[in-house]
Amino acid sequence: LLDGLVDLARTQLVRPSLILAHLPAASAGGWELVAAVLMANLRDVDVICRLDEHRFAVALDAAPDDARGVARRVHKLLTQTFVFDPTWVGTATASPELDSGAALLAAATDALERARREPAGGIVAAP
Repeated sequence: LLDGLVDLARTQLVRPSLILAHLPAASAGGWELVAAVLMANLRDVDVICRLDEHRFAVALDAAPDDARGVARRVHKLLTQTFVFDPTWVGTATASPELDSGAALLAAATDALERARREPAGGIVAAP
């Protein structure tokens, strides 16, 4: 999926982005509710998936400013709707340096890990 989005960036005027969110553990059934709220508040073309026990990903074909706006919206939804506190979000946008799905995922993961250094939660965008 990520490689397809990055390939699309080479042929179209889009710059795909990846947003990773790290949440505290949810109660039973809570993850389905998180996914439902994210799906209801993001575009139909955005891809949302749960990566593991604590992380969700959102793949989108948006400009960097739009991706940062979506990252802020995701953070706000998770902290205010579900009172997941702290919640950390990392985001990366395809560029000549981030020219594969693996590179985009690595950059978003690095941004998320930098965000997780903040005890109160927050959002970090990859350079």
